[in-house]
Amino acid sequence: VGGAEAKRAAVRQLREGTGQVFTATNALGLGVDAPRIRAVVQVGLVRQLRDYAQESGRAGRDGQASEAIMVRA
Repeated sequence: VGGAEAKRAAVRQLREGTGQVFTATNALGLGVDAPRIRAVVQVGLVRQLRDYAQESGRAGRDGQASEAIMVRA
């Protein structure tokens, strides 16, 4: 993303739902509540099943339909 201000701006867009597409490591999601996420795409295998449950569970937190997609790389 770049510097600290660019990262803050990206997280703000994620929380407010003003951005359309975000790419990030699993570290971005820690402590970020973003209710309007409709899809989570995992690229590669996760280390543990509980990690997948946590990361894919970021989609649909507002009760709307969502999907989690895993792509083997």
